[in-house]
Amino acid sequence: MPAKKEAVFEEAVRCYLQGVKDRKRRTYYEEVLGDFVAFATDRKIPRDEMFTPETLQDFQKAGRRPRVRAPVIGLCSHLFHRKRIRQPIVQPNYQQRLPPIYEEYLAWIERKGHGGTTLIRRVLCSFHRYLVRSAIEITSLKIEHIDAFLAEFLPPFAPTTCRLYRALLRGFL
Repeated sequence: MPAKKEAVFEEAVRCYLQGVKDRKRRTYYEEVLGDFVAFATDRKIPRDEMFTPETLQDFQKAGRRPRVRAPVIGLCSHLFHRKRIRQPIVQPNYQQRLPPIYEEYLAWIERKGHGGTTLIRRVLCSFHRYLVRSAIEITSLKIEHIDAFLAEFLPPFAPTTCRLYRALLRGFL
């Protein structure tokens, strides 16, 4: 990246980090984003191509730090809203229509007024995709299947988020 563009980019990162109120989180985000920029620079990834699902996935696989999605996606969103990049990282569509058993559960949660159906839908969509990919019928579900799903699904998330996602899945089951 040319020096002027690099300075503008660094300023945008600083601006984004100012919005992260928790000092410990801000420090971690700063470290992750520093690693991300170094990763992109080492691989000579142009800024327009830095914020793609593929680049994020490659960065995660590089394994420099755990829990890198939130800082990178947050920065990407910040840059997009300030018209510094053309498009944000497109996240998987968690609003897809699920089979009736899932939709009935989500409707029941809505009727009870518990809220959080978007988050529950996110977990259930991932769970359903795992079952389809593994050719497992929900009626023949075993604890081993659930353990395998959680082992695959939870690693990128913080421990608190993992506890929440396990509880949401347990509520459905």
